[in-house]
Amino acid sequence: MPGLQVADPGVAGRPAELTAFVRSLRAAVSSAFPTATTRIAWHPGPACDEEDLLALLEGGSDIIADSYILPSVTSSIPARRLVLPAAACDGGTLASAVAGGCGRVVVETDEEIPALAFTAHQAGRRARVVLAVDGREFSGLSGSDQDMSDRLAEGAAIAALKEILRRQADLELVGLQEADGCRQHVCAGPGRIGPAQGLMLLRRTFWATDGFLLPMVALPASVSIRAGSDAVMSFREGCLSRLAPAMYRTNARLGLPMPVVALDLEPFEGAGPGSSCTIQQ
Repeated sequence: MPGLQVADPGVAGRPAELTAFVRSLRAAVSSAFPTATTRIAWHPGPACDEEDLLALLEGGSDIIADSYILPSVTSSIPARRLVLPAAACDGGTLASAVAGGCGRVVVETDEEIPALAFTAHQAGRRARVVLAVDGREFSGLSGSDQDMSDRLAEGAAIAALKEILRRQADLELVGLQEADGCRQHVCAGPGRIGPAQGLMLLRRTFWATDGFLLPMVALPASVSIRAGSDAVMSFREGCLSRLAPAMYRTNARLGLPMPVVALDLEPFEGAGPGSSCTIQQ
C-alpha cells in the first residue's frame, strides 16, 4: 500500500490507518504462505490505548499481552484473541484468561508447565500452550539432517514438549515459538533463517519420537511504521520473500506439512519520529 500513513502503535495513533495496515499485513502473510493458515499477533507498546487495541482487533490481529497492558487487555479484549506469556501474569490473571479460552499461552521454563496445568485444571478448561524455544540454539547447526535431529532430540526442548503432552488432560499442545533474542532473524539476511529451519527440524524430531505433529510455529519480528512508509511492501520484500520459501523447502525435505504460521510482531523501539527505518533489517 504505497503512501500508507500509520502511527506506530507503541507511540499511539490513528485507529483507521492502524486497522488498514494490519489488514494489509495479514493479506501479505497469507499470500506468502498460501497453503497454511496464518495468524498475526501484535505486541502493543505501553503507550497503546484502548482505541488502538480495538483498531488492531478490527484489522484481524490478536494481541500479545504483557505486564504493561494486561489491566486494560483483560477487561476489553476477548480471551480467544490473546497471546499471553505465562511469565507476565499473576495467578488470578492467568486463571481468568485460561477460563475464558485464551488463544495461546506461551511457556518458557520447565516450572511454568506444571503451574499452568494446575491453573487449567482448577479452571476446568484446557489451556492452549506454545513452547518458546531459543532459536539461536539451532542457527549454528551443521551437517546432515540426522545429525541435527539427534542433537535436537537430546535437548531440553524435547523434554519440555513431552512434559506438556503428558499433561494433555489440562494442556493442549499447540506448537513452538521462538523465544526472546531471536526476533532479528525474520528480517535479516538468508544466513539468519537457520532458527526457523531449526524449529522445523524440532517438529520432525518430536513427530519421530512421540508421533505428535506440532501444528503451529510462531515467528517473532520487529516492525516500525512511519508516516509515508510502504511498510507492508517492505515487509514482503525484506522478510516474507526469504522466509516463506525457506520454510517450504525445509518442510518438503523433511516430509512434513506446513504448520500454521503465526507472525508475532512488535514495534521496533529504535525508530522514532523522522527515522528512516521501516522494517528492522
